[in-house]
Amino acid sequence: GCSVRRIHAFVRRAAKGIHQLFNASALCHKPMLMKTLLLPCVAGALAATTLAVPAEAGRRDQDAAFDAVRSGRSQPLPMLERRVLPQIRGDYLGRPEYDPGANMYRMKFMRNGSVIWIDVDGRTGQILRRSGE
Repeated sequence: GCSVRRIHAFVRRAAKGIHQLFNASALCHKPMLMKTLLLPCVAGALAATTLAVPAEAGRRDQDAAFDAVRSGRSQPLPMLERRVLPQIRGDYLGRPEYDPGANMYRMKFMRNGSVIWIDVDGRTGQILRRSGE
């Protein structure tokens, strides 16, 4: 795992790299400097964007699911879970994905070390597909 000390060291290196990246004379006189400084900057930027994307996608899923329930196209998730969970052997991992185009939830379970995906119709609560079994 990452310790706080390692995170702070990474941030310090990235900040120093950004500062020197914009100092053109440092780049002209030290070509290897760009390589060693650019890597932490790019890594930091990629980490920031990959952490933000799933959060944004999760909000969109929640908004779409809420709209579907409000308009009557879908049942509330707790109702669907009460219908589906007793039918599936394994541990429910929660936080299902919602596909607004198909009005379908993808629920995730763990059984004997394997992940099982269950696709559930949002309107009827019927199991549409099972994968990973």
